[in-house]
Amino acid sequence: MRQNDFNLNAQRSTLNFLRSHFGGCSLLEHGGHAAARRSSLSPPPEEIQRLRKAQLALLHQAAPRLRPGGVLVYSTCSLEPEENQDLVRQFLSEHAGLKLRSERELLPFIDEVDGAYVARLERMP
Repeated sequence: MRQNDFNLNAQRSTLNFLRSHFGGCSLLEHGGHAAARRSSLSPPPEEIQRLRKAQLALLHQAAPRLRPGGVLVYSTCSLEPEENQDLVRQFLSEHAGLKLRSERELLPFIDEVDGAYVARLERMP
């Protein structure tokens, strides 16, 4: 199997997982980096900070557009806490009207994907 075929299969598996656990959704991915495609397991700290800044900006742009009871799904192709749990906690601390409903890490050796994180946020009525 070629690397591109593996990547496409991993993306399909991730999307199928998201659809089955979070219902119909569209996804916006920004510069993800999965462990299986990297020569090292962790990107340089400056890259994590660059991605974190961009991801937080996307969330800040999306938040005001969310209606009461609306759902925002945040997903990355990363297992870095700074881009995932830590970022979601910071975002929620700045948006009191949003609550974390569920979150999950998808791991290469369990979920047969490169590695990902997904969080379901909901605007309170």
